[in-house]
Amino acid sequence: MNCNHEWIRSMPADTTSPPIRVERCWKCEARRERIELGDRGHGMRADIQGLLNDCGKPGWDGYCAVPIVQITAEHAEHFCILLAMAGFELPPAIPEPGGAIGFEWEDGHTNWFIASVEPNGTVSVVTPTSEDGPLLPMLEAVQQVLHALKGS
Repeated sequence: MNCNHEWIRSMPADTTSPPIRVERCWKCEARRERIELGDRGHGMRADIQGLLNDCGKPGWDGYCAVPIVQITAEHAEHFCILLAMAGFELPPAIPEPGGAIGFEWEDGHTNWFIASVEPNGTVSVVTPTSEDGPLLPMLEAVQQVLHALKGS
């Protein structure tokens, strides 16, 4: 059955931290679990939803950008949840012309890196950050999240 799911939220399934909320589709009874991250998660989800609204059509950049689609947003949210659960602050989500959702960390100087979540779930990292730079702990955390995503 091809259903455009409409999810009904339930109370948290348990008292874990962060709490896990079980949702079900009222049309087809499909179920999913979502991790609740409080205010930090709400802001991240709002950023990603904003990209879907603003960049969801071909050429959203005035040229020939690929639209950001729902599955990309779901992959980006999963990526962010893993980082947030590890205790890291999340930068705002940024659209990329190839249809990916990017996240950029910088230290205000010359050290930076971008993690891009692609529509197929692939996450790529681009960085000129030096091996002893101040962003190294964050870069290592992103690499751990990428390893965790490969296993899921």
